Amino acid sequence: MSLSNTTENAALKMFLQGTDPSYRAGATQYLALFTADPGETASLAAEATYTGYARVALTKVSAWTDGGSTFTNAALVQFGLCTAGTSAITHFAVVD
Repeated sequence: MSLSNTTENAALKMFLQGTDPSYRAGATQYLALFTADPGETASLAAEATYTGYARVALTKVSAWTDGGSTFTNAALVQFGLCTAGTSAITHFAVVD
């Protein structure tokens, strides 16, 4: 898994300059689905658009289980049922 250029730069500024990244302040993250790789620029152009789709909100403090060197979702993540249209999902991203 890769970080976007924006997230990589924010992490470097945090570690090297002590600048708190803007994404850290919010208590909620979102899991988004994509029909193509959002790439290093984190383009949202290929985000799923099928009828019934919505990003899934995840509360940072409880959404993930820390396994030491890996993290897993703490509960089942379910997206809305496709009621019209189609989207062949190939990628996902954690977004703010």
